[in-house]
Amino acid sequence: MIRRALLALLISGLGVHSASAICNISGPRYTLTSDQVDWTLTIVSGQSCSQGLRLRATAVDTVTITEMAQHGQVLVRGSGFEYRADPNYKGDDEFELAVSGLNLRVPGNSTIRVQVYVR
Repeated sequence: MIRRALLALLISGLGVHSASAICNISGPRYTLTSDQVDWTLTIVSGQSCSQGLRLRATAVDTVTITEMAQHGQVLVRGSGFEYRADPNYKGDDEFELAVSGLNLRVPGNSTIRVQVYVR
């Protein structure tokens, strides 16, 4: 119960945060106003990390990979994504997602650029 409360507190904060021993994702919220946001993802080599993209007043319609990662695999999972780091790779990677949907019932889109640090 405490773990759920902490997770809800992290998600409801000013930005998007996800932390574990395997991966850590952080960055500002997107607003579906033709905005672009930059996130960072730190992950252990050979592991995977998932992140949902729903926010409190946002209904996600589509998530599309617009730029593939070079040293890992990005998969769309419902209204989120999963990044799988290549085994035995350590270094930087990046990918880009396009998100469309409704924010406070107003349609829009956002671009999320994810800088990946594989450790």
